[in-house]
Amino acid sequence: MASGNTKRNRLRRLFKEQEGLCFYCDELCWLPWTSPRDPRRMATREHLKRKAEGGKDGIQNLAMACLECNGKRDDRAPEVWIAERGGELPGDADGCTRLGSYLRQTYDFAPLVRTRA
Repeated sequence: MASGNTKRNRLRRLFKEQEGLCFYCDELCWLPWTSPRDPRRMATREHLKRKAEGGKDGIQNLAMACLECNGKRDDRAPEVWIAERGGELPGDADGCTRLGSYLRQTYDFAPLVRTRA
């Protein structure tokens, strides 16, 4: 289990990589240890693959999401939540990379790949 310092450092790294924007809604977030603002926009660590499903605490399985999106996603897979929100992908390259990595780990895309004859 990651220590409080490690969790804070990972959230800080995600915040920087995502330029303070929520993985799902692209709203500006704030870090929990800074001056409070709109409570819905507090930055949280979001596990793309839920820990209950074997997801790890590693940075490759984490994204920063505002408290509102993290709560609304509930137990749905990220791709389901994204589709329900209108199908918009995360607004940054790191977010798309993490989502792509999550999808590759979760689903077997091999049958979808076609080779040229």
